[in-house]
Amino acid sequence: HISIAGATRIITVAGATPAIGWQISAFQGLVVINNGIDAPWGWDGVAGTAVALPNWTDPADRARVIRPFKQFLVALYITSGGNIFQNRIAWSAPAEPGTFPTTWDPNDDTNDAGWFDIADTPGQFLDCLPLGDANMIYKTDSIWGMVYTATEQVFRFYKVAAIGALGINCITAVPGGHVVLGNGDVYFNTGQGEPKSLVNKKIREAIFARITPENAPYAFTCLQRRFEEVWIC
Repeated sequence: HISIAGATRIITVAGATPAIGWQISAFQGLVVINNGIDAPWGWDGVAGTAVALPNWTDPADRARVIRPFKQFLVALYITSGGNIFQNRIAWSAPAEPGTFPTTWDPNDDTNDAGWFDIADTPGQFLDCLPLGDANMIYKTDSIWGMVYTATEQVFRFYKVAAIGALGINCITAVPGGHVVLGNGDVYFNTGQGEPKSLVNKKIREAIFARITPENAPYAFTCLQRRFEEVWIC
């Protein structure tokens, strides 16, 4: 189910494998759908069925996460050619409004598509979410910033903090930053300096006593606008 302008639409994703950690993202007036197991899908907002994401790298390639950032789509934790690149981030060429990117080919010098490996920390890529002019990239053990440079390099990457996220969909945007369900803490990331814990010891222990290795992949955070709260689920 996808809600658009207060209306709920039922979208068919044909042939999808049951999975944990689905991502559904609005992009340039369109929708990008990914589950980390199958090749990603795109939806034009009109048809009742999502289709294979146009111009995706290769039908056999996979990405754990695909999110929008500015006019780009960003993919994390890439599987390509039978190889797994858990520290690789790839990005598409910028897309015009109302369209999907025309290519992800990093070897085409006529566009800004590319990839970069962030292996300074061993943790795996989990998710990303824009914060101001930067894209905050969350690994299991750290946070990295990604900013557009409008140069041949395209993006600059820098380390923000040595604390990561618990899983996919465990980051929620609120005014001024991100509320993050991390490994052993719930914290607030402003993108500047070390994130700050949002819970005291008693609450922290209560939350993580309920999160086991078996159910951790199902954890997520969500914004409840009615109550002005971020819920940990």
